[in-house]
Amino acid sequence: DWSDDMARALGEGLCGNQTLQVLYVHDGKLLHTASLAALGRGLSYAHNIKVLNFSKLGLYDEQVASLANALRNHPSLRTLKLAGNKCGSQGLTAIAGLLESTALVDLDLSYQGGIEPLD
Repeated sequence: DWSDDMARALGEGLCGNQTLQVLYVHDGKLLHTASLAALGRGLSYAHNIKVLNFSKLGLYDEQVASLANALRNHPSLRTLKLAGNKCGSQGLTAIAGLLESTALVDLDLSYQGGIEPLD
């Protein structure tokens, strides 16, 4: 599981990184919104990242939305894996905006648990 300090440290490191192209952060828990926000800030500066895997982190709808918003207008992002989280309408709306503002070619939203059924 990711502690707040770990997520903040990675976010700070990403702010100054111009070479990283692939980041896998999966199979754990990253439930604190503040931790994800710090990581998202770092990702918004790491413009060479092409592949992000944030699968099976237990991310809730608003956290997926926060991540997607941090990645808007990301010039290099081609693959985003968010399988095994809890994305709902808020997250999907933010992802739709992400699709309009990036050149994603691979998006994995499989196995979203805990989504409320549509009326």
